Amino acid sequence: MSHIHPSFFAGAEKPENPQPAHRGFLLRLRAYLCDRRGIGGVEFAIIAPILIAAYFTCFELTVGFSFGKRATRAAGTVGDLVAQQSSVNKAFLATMTNAAKSIFAPYDVDGLTTSANNPLNIKITGIQIDDAGVAKTLWSWQRTGGVPYAVNSLVTVPKEMRIKDTFLVRTELTASYPLMLFLPTNFSSQNRAIPMNREIFYQQRTGDKVSCTDC
Repeated sequence: MSHIHPSFFAGAEKPENPQPAHRGFLLRLRAYLCDRRGIGGVEFAIIAPILIAAYFTCFELTVGFSFGKRATRAAGTVGDLVAQQSSVNKAFLATMTNAAKSIFAPYDVDGLTTSANNPLNIKITGIQIDDAGVAKTLWSWQRTGGVPYAVNSLVTVPKEMRIKDTFLVRTELTASYPLMLFLPTNFSSQNRAIPMNREIFYQQRTGDKVSCTDC
């Protein structure tokens, strides 16, 4: 029996072991999932919008709270200044607008409230409380013109300030702070505004009452 030398098969190609198609896909998927290149950029793209939104939201809230505090301080200052007088007139009351604006600085209170379709308005009312404890309007004035309350009309006064035979000065300040960020532009100006309404009472400082000569 003849023997075949092993070199006879040296040039013969071994048959390939075909790989299933799904196995190649799984290998590529595994390589993709294990790839960590660019992960920092993906994380930044996810977190950055949230951080930016939080930053501007805090900015909006800070400005809004500051605006609200100034509204309270402006109403109190106007009432205090009027309560120190024994007699006032429309010309004097009109100067209270400038006093309020100076407290709102650096905010352009007229510009802000006009864009909110609710211009800054100040109402000042002289209230007489009779010996029966009934509070009635003695005179009234408002920045936008006209007489806001009829003479002798009833006024709601806080219980602790309803003292017989006394006189009160009530200041009402109305302004709106328009939100500037994160609201669609098709929202109406009223829907984008935060109303700031303040009402403060002061007792007269001198005499029995504060009269208004031409209100």
